[in-house]
Amino acid sequence: MAWASPSHGLMKRPYPFDNEARQLPNEVSVPTPISPQLGEPLCLLGSVVDVKAQLRRQTTGFFFPPPSLVTNAPSIVLKISPVGDYFELLGPEWSKYRLDCPDNKSFARLEKRFCNEARLLVCFGVMFRACIDPNYWENFRNTWNTSSTKDEVTTFAVDVNVYSLRHHADKVGAILLRAGIFLQRPFHKVGSESYYNPQILQFDGIQPTLEPEEVTSGPDETPTPPVVVESPVRRDRNQSKDSPDNFERILNSLSHTEILHKICTDFNRIKSQLQGHQMTALDFIAQRECGKLPPELTLWQEKRVGGETYFQHLLTKHKSLERRESRGGIIADDMGLGKSLTMLSAIARSLDEAEVFGKSGSLGTSNAPVPSRATLIMVPSTIDSWIDEIRAHTYPHKVTFHKHLGTDRHSELHLLLEKDIVFTTFATALEDSKKDQPPLSKIHWFRIVLDEAHKIRNRTTQQFKVVQRLPAQRRWCLTGTPIQNRLEDLGSLVEFLRVPQLEVASTFRTYIVAPTSPDRGSQFQNLRTLLGTICLRRTREILGLREPVAHLRRIPLSEDERYQYDEMYEQYKKQVQMAVSGLGKVASTTLRSIHELRLFCNNGPKKTNEDLNESDDEMLSYLQQFDENICAKCSLPIQCIDRVAERNCGVFISSCKHLVCNSCFPQSLDKKKACMMCASGKPPPDFTDHAGIEASRFDPESINQHPSKVLALVQDIKREPGDKCIVFSSWKKTLDLAAGLLKQAGLRCDIIHGGLSTKQRLKVLKEFKAMLGPPILLMTLGTGAEGLNLTIASRIYLLEPQWNPFLEMQAMARSQRIGQTKQVECIRYVMENTIETSDVLNRQKRKTALAGGGFKMARNDSLEYFGVGQ
Repeated sequence: MAWASPSHGLMKRPYPFDNEARQLPNEVSVPTPISPQLGEPLCLLGSVVDVKAQLRRQTTGFFFPPPSLVTNAPSIVLKISPVGDYFELLGPEWSKYRLDCPDNKSFARLEKRFCNEARLLVCFGVMFRACIDPNYWENFRNTWNTSSTKDEVTTFAVDVNVYSLRHHADKVGAILLRAGIFLQRPFHKVGSESYYNPQILQFDGIQPTLEPEEVTSGPDETPTPPVVVESPVRRDRNQSKDSPDNFERILNSLSHTEILHKICTDFNRIKSQLQGHQMTALDFIAQRECGKLPPELTLWQEKRVGGETYFQHLLTKHKSLERRESRGGIIADDMGLGKSLTMLSAIARSLDEAEVFGKSGSLGTSNAPVPSRATLIMVPSTIDSWIDEIRAHTYPHKVTFHKHLGTDRHSELHLLLEKDIVFTTFATALEDSKKDQPPLSKIHWFRIVLDEAHKIRNRTTQQFKVVQRLPAQRRWCLTGTPIQNRLEDLGSLVEFLRVPQLEVASTFRTYIVAPTSPDRGSQFQNLRTLLGTICLRRTREILGLREPVAHLRRIPLSEDERYQYDEMYEQYKKQVQMAVSGLGKVASTTLRSIHELRLFCNNGPKKTNEDLNESDDEMLSYLQQFDENICAKCSLPIQCIDRVAERNCGVFISSCKHLVCNSCFPQSLDKKKACMMCASGKPPPDFTDHAGIEASRFDPESINQHPSKVLALVQDIKREPGDKCIVFSSWKKTLDLAAGLLKQAGLRCDIIHGGLSTKQRLKVLKEFKAMLGPPILLMTLGTGAEGLNLTIASRIYLLEPQWNPFLEMQAMARSQRIGQTKQVECIRYVMENTIETSDVLNRQKRKTALAGGGFKMARNDSLEYFGVGQ
């Protein structure tokens, strides 16, 4: 369990249990519970994970669920009740299981430290339930049964779900936080209670939901317990310390050089010569798609007993007479290695097979999807880079394509069936799904390819559900970062790929997520086995490209800026401390304070009362840091704030700041222009909970006209006048400041941001790529970090560190790719002795692809900066 140091010292000795029935310190008393208000339901606040429980000495019977029940029930749920000085586990409540002792009789005691803190919450009417993974419990029961010294096998782990009335939730969350207890997203949800975690940042229009995931399998599909089953993954700082290196080592070991061979593309259709790594990738794709896999690329092991042959799953140990394989996988090559050309070549090689597949059905009257020869390629935003690839590498009319975009896209079913490739965007697919008969769902695709596949990493979004449901024979994910925030990201890709057994979320957690607990010597073995069969990864080293030369520019604040920054810091520190004391929302206050300090580092102090109101652009960038920039109504990812007809654009409703996409905006208001999300109970925005610094505290005349960071950028660019360069920032306002200074210095530049239409962006990119075009391109990270090939640039400037370091990697990869002949340099800017060096960079060092901290991890790290919560 990830405990932080509590702010008080209630425990007199370091033992987790007190079997001698010693009394708790006198200062701990049991308050009188508050009765719930009539008609007010309890809500689920979250889960305290890995709480230790110990069997009572007088327990003679034990938990003996039938084997068939172990795998059919998602959770064992037990009552928790105060008994004397402790909280103890009683008989099962919602579970199908039976205890050998009567229901409601205590059989185990929770660890003393949890009891000390839990007793303080009784006055708020808090209720607890203990949840146990059935496979974990079965493993523990077997260990206990077979142990010769049962007294030594008495401790097991439970997750404790915490429930309270909604109006007590923030107080309960603050008390737990001060005690160093962090509520996490529950792995086990029972009942129909609403979910509200007071310790995480709640954004306007984003209502956290917990959807129960059930395993629906027949008797012959029941997975057997793994060799050692861990309880649900424990996300603590010890785990995140070593995870990035471990995962990177696993990922970079997936070149499969010993089993792959170079195979040629179809030279009648592809006119370009593939590089060696692309030719071996064709072999990987061909082997995965044919279904006849070598032992190294399958999760099944052939077994023979008594003359009968069967197959056993390497991880779940499930036995089957047939070896069911997923015809697809993950191409996780480093950014810039030509994944697009590799996939185009694979499509060209299989067009004859695709034609046969397309003729296997007809348009009849059946409601079944119609087979199509087409490969559906889904991209985040623009398809132009793919079309450029087709025109550059294929002979005319040899590989046909259709763009499923625009207002007339619903009347071209015949094109979806006849073309070799159909291009669309994730946003278009989501928008189409709102119709009675979504056109993309009418087709049984020969192949679906997800470009930047990590865009569907969140299973709870409607976008993931729409994409995952599309029927296809073959499925591929293209992404250099299959894990961005947590292992569950990979689980979403596995579900899309239909990987046998592991495609069910609960099974993936049991066999892939749980075994990565840091106390395991071979904690990544299951993950390594899975990725070794479905994933191919090579790094830029195989191209012989020189690694980008990285420079870190530490810019000191001017004397006036330092004064203003320190003033802001002290005021925000007070606000955070008040929030932690129970007088505000901890998460929103803390992260909002961090955000304001980061903006100051780029843009300097806000100079007018009007400027003190957060701009919609800045609020969107705030949400983008944590992948929460989604429509409150349909969950469409929103990349820019604008009322233009771009599918990835949206607006904040002025009255309440709900974020909605342009398609949902008219539907989100009633006739009185009131927000319907507010009427439906969605929470008010947290942006307004945080008071800004009063304008009177600032003296605009006492500071330089331009921020020190922007001045340093212009000076650096002027030193290298002959190189084309790209400047990235999260905030359009920063780029506007830089553009103004560059033009004053006589330097030509252009800018791309989310407010530009696709046509306008393409025009700017075309001019930049021209030899006589502007030498400087300014881009917001939301529009320029993915899907672009800008090898004409050899210098990259990153104006601020990001919460998510993968955004920086993607930005640098825009120019470091096939075709780059120059040495690429990357200059990153941070302001000395500010939030950028004290917190954000440190968070990047701790951030791990396996930690899954999200908002909570960011909030905990940020509290340290304000001297709170330790």
